[in-house]
Amino acid sequence: MLAMRSVLFWRGIPLVVTSLLVVTVNTENIKTRRKIFQRSAQETALVGHVIQSTQASRDIDCLMDCSREQRCLSFNYKSNRGDGISVCELNDQTLQSRPDSVVPMDGYYYYGPESSCTSDLCLNGGTCRPVIDDPHQRYQCQCLPDFTGERCEDNMADFDINLPARQSASDYVLLGKMPHQLTSFTVSLFVNLTKDVDHTFVSYATPTYHNAIFVHQRASILRLWVNNKQRQFSPNKIDADGAWHHLAMTWTNVQGQVSVYIDGIPKVTVLSVATNNVIQANGIVAIGNDQDSYGGGFVAKDALCGSISRVNIWNTVLPRDVITSLAGKCGNEAGTAVAWKDFRKGATGVSYHGEAKSIVPSACKYP
Repeated sequence: MLAMRSVLFWRGIPLVVTSLLVVTVNTENIKTRRKIFQRSAQETALVGHVIQSTQASRDIDCLMDCSREQRCLSFNYKSNRGDGISVCELNDQTLQSRPDSVVPMDGYYYYGPESSCTSDLCLNGGTCRPVIDDPHQRYQCQCLPDFTGERCEDNMADFDINLPARQSASDYVLLGKMPHQLTSFTVSLFVNLTKDVDHTFVSYATPTYHNAIFVHQRASILRLWVNNKQRQFSPNKIDADGAWHHLAMTWTNVQGQVSVYIDGIPKVTVLSVATNNVIQANGIVAIGNDQDSYGGGFVAKDALCGSISRVNIWNTVLPRDVITSLAGKCGNEAGTAVAWKDFRKGATGVSYHGEAKSIVPSACKYP
């Protein structure tokens, strides 16, 4: 860390204040900008990023040169020590952006922006970046891929999709496209049903098969389609009891084996479902209604009534103990073929239709 030494304030005329060098520029043609600089305690300079070199009799004059140059983010200053030369070097980088470029240099002092970052500002592994030229924002958090928010406080998987009581056939969410070809999969989701009617959980359609993967409940019986081949799992179903329930289905093209889990408990395993089939890539995923054609063909009687969350698809058959763990809480896991966070409203490639709503934060709770 660089300690602070001399301090000056500029607003038309220089003043000595605390231990910072401050400038405020406000003209008819320049938006008000306020820069706060701190001076290095040791003789150092930022090298390799000088955009302009001038002579300045005082550091405040060098500061003013920096304030007039839009690209200037920091500066190096060498005062006149009897050789008759004072040097002002304007930089387009800072100690924060190029820490390895600040090196010892006789007679020079580095002046950089006061850092507004502290170790606890950005959460969940986010990186704090100082903002120099915005009077309303002193820092910005660069979040890890799974987080968002001003301080990276929001997990991108922490939401539900709510679908109303079948107002029309147009209430659903689309995600296009799934880039993975599948020879096996695990579908995992949480759902809270409000009516004892038919429900579509996940519909994956390709140009060849509109039921490439279709997980739904019809006539109170859970069903799975793989490449337009159906298997039902009577008497197993998800109850419409106002509570959250976990559902998982696995499939492999080896012997066409399918296993069904409800609330982490294995319910049934069958064979000969789309044996040796391959599920094509680049299809469209729908949540809450069935695609009877590629990206379309929705009807009201197939619509989900309630809320759904944590829909993930893995490109493998997950072991039983992993599925039991997934069912134990509404977590923030991400599938390898389709990840729940990709359904978040505003994410790239996702579209909300009709009365489908994103609910943040998630109300999903199990058990």
